[in-house]
Amino acid sequence: MYIQFNEKDHIYSLNGEIASISITELLHKHGLAPNYEGIPKAILKASAKTGKEYHKEFEEITRDVKVAPKTDYGKLYKEWLFNNVDFAFPEKMVGIELDGWTLCGTADLVAFKGKKMIIADHKTTSTFQKEYVSWQVSIIDYLIRHNETGIFNDDKNKLNINQYYESEQPSDLYCLWYNNGELKVKELQRVSDSEIERLFECERKGEIYSRKELVVDEDLMQDFLVAEKTLIDIQKQYEIATANAKEIREKLKDIMEKQGIIKWETPNGIKATYIPATERMGIDKTLLKKEFPKAYETCLKPTKVASQIRITLTGEENNE
Repeated sequence: MYIQFNEKDHIYSLNGEIASISITELLHKHGLAPNYEGIPKAILKASAKTGKEYHKEFEEITRDVKVAPKTDYGKLYKEWLFNNVDFAFPEKMVGIELDGWTLCGTADLVAFKGKKMIIADHKTTSTFQKEYVSWQVSIIDYLIRHNETGIFNDDKNKLNINQYYESEQPSDLYCLWYNNGELKVKELQRVSDSEIERLFECERKGEIYSRKELVVDEDLMQDFLVAEKTLIDIQKQYEIATANAKEIREKLKDIMEKQGIIKWETPNGIKATYIPATERMGIDKTLLKKEFPKAYETCLKPTKVASQIRITLTGEENNE
């Protein structure tokens, strides 16, 4: 398997033929990558340039341990590499061919610690894009494991990983996320082979892949749990306070009725106004629809309702 990459046009070739699609293109096409619509092109261009410069530095450090880092992120990466990896290979191109359909991509880092293979991707984004990078690295891992020869063969070098990699040991998948002056090593949840193959099948059939399960970033999940727990606690307090206030108001209403007092104000400014019982006229919609269906249809007015989610407690343990 021979892979080449035209960086200018971002085009991969597999065994001399232009690849059907790249991993990045595949993930964007199926909604598994971040959507940058609405962000000014100047900002995107500047971010891409910065990210490319960091990637180049990380590649140089990986290829030669004697390279002196130029940036703080370079220093952090070199320190992590030294402490966690025995040997490593940067920018390894991988690919697969399935009945004429070809897919290619590039692993930022393929490394080994003993017999354990490590696959990692460098990210310099402002937010941690968990779903995207999990799919990205999982697909790379899939392509490596399904390369029968065990060889990365590209225009730079050749590497036979079978001498290092024991296939019965699952590789470790990471995102090396450089953010706010720190290197945050994020262990990634592996996307199953069956889901990866379903994505491939959808692409080959011209269908758009749909997720079976919701994937939520850890930070959002934590924020969600805290917000919902806070709201539940406040709602419980509100329900107790409302029931208590209702009981007391009934007592106060009875006293105001007996004493003939219509308005009353407490020393701290709370006002109570007695409103006598009355009868309110309304429309019986069920009867109107039954007796005058045409009039009912004529009077119907569409109302836009914003999209929302409904949160439901599924057990008593959630109420504690």
